[in-house]
Amino acid sequence: MKWSAVLFWFALGTCIALLSWGMVLFFVSPEDAGAFEWVIFLATSFLSFLGLSSIGILFFRRIFLGSERALARLGTSTRQGGFLAIFLIGVALFFRAGWLTWWVAVFLGGFLFLIELFFLRKFRKKKEEKN
Repeated sequence: MKWSAVLFWFALGTCIALLSWGMVLFFVSPEDAGAFEWVIFLATSFLSFLGLSSIGILFFRRIFLGSERALARLGTSTRQGGFLAIFLIGVALFFRAGWLTWWVAVFLGGFLFLIELFFLRKFRKKKEEKN
């Protein structure tokens, strides 16, 4: 797959997610929002953060590894973008609940970091078994 095609589809999906997130922010009042509106807000927030962070991680990989190796790690970039989006949503939810302290954010980040290390180790073992 070419770099321009991957970037186009990621950018298109991210733009759609950002537009939907903007529509939710514009039309839904947080004071009157029910459970359904909060689910829509969290889903569109997650998709927007996922797209933006995945594109950012993919660009960093392209700068440091080159286009071919960055495209080979497309799934890893998307997964790491998802973990970053979960972290941002989690911090926002803890902040809203009044539970956010620095150590809660560190624990959440550390938990997601350990999950990512598990996936990276699993990927490395699978790669070593192929060779």
